Amino acid sequence: MSTLLEVDEAVVEYRVPGRPTVRAVDGVSLGVARSEVVGLVGESGCGKSSLGRAIVGLNPLSSGAIRLDGRELRALGRRARSREDRGVQMIFQDPYSSLNPRRTVARQLADAIRAGGRRPTRDIVVGLLESVGLPASAASRFPHQFSGGQRQRIAIARALGVEPKVIVADEPVSALDASTRAQVAALISETATAQGAGVLMISHDLSGLRVIADRIAVMYFGRIVEVGPTEAVWGAPAHPYTRTLIGAIPQLGRDAPLPSAAPPRPIVSRAADPEGAELVDIGGGHLVAAEALREVEAA
Repeated sequence: MSTLLEVDEAVVEYRVPGRPTVRAVDGVSLGVARSEVVGLVGESGCGKSSLGRAIVGLNPLSSGAIRLDGRELRALGRRARSREDRGVQMIFQDPYSSLNPRRTVARQLADAIRAGGRRPTRDIVVGLLESVGLPASAASRFPHQFSGGQRQRIAIARALGVEPKVIVADEPVSALDASTRAQVAALISETATAQGAGVLMISHDLSGLRVIADRIAVMYFGRIVEVGPTEAVWGAPAHPYTRTLIGAIPQLGRDAPLPSAAPPRPIVSRAADPEGAELVDIGGGHLVAAEALREVEAA
């Protein structure tokens, strides 16, 4: 598959006067192909949301580049984004705060359709609603008249209305109850990939990503430490941090073991150990940071 979205050595830093600079994203390179779902997983504070916001232009890059179909994307400014830059859309964690409470669903979907260069019609609006499992009658209602899961479906429909090439979904189901999480996550991947769009699904739930992602990238304190096909990463994790994430997943059953609590790993920046941060292919497109291979050799 040809790469549609290319993240090349992306660095995101936060600067506050009088305080040390915080490097949230430390030289990340990642790609997403057409109709591919890539899961980006890591604990809170690892930089995965900062990377997602940088991809859609909400966070400026300190260095590096982000390209869509070979064309470099620019950060958001005061002017409206070009139609090409709108090819990357985002689904936020909280659907209620991302929807306008004063406008009907139909008007908000019409805005998205116009942003994609089409003339909004009722048929297109109804088609978007039906594609996410909502009735045509939802068009005339306001966001507060829906449940959390339904509001997230509206947010998905709005993102699809632009006819994007890539969708970045930032923890899109973490605010929902357990009964609707799997449904909404599957809806995002199925509807987007059916249109030929790629999906970057950001989550801290590795077990949830296993069901829908084609590939998984594991992020630890600003760096990608392992990436590969989902079953390869899940079945044969090569980095100690990936094994820690898998060991922390609760299991069902009377005799099921308790989640393991591994000791915290040292935080090593790319600048401090550039060779250890390099990703090495261990076969079948499964890449792991060289630091993990050094630990195996030392053992």
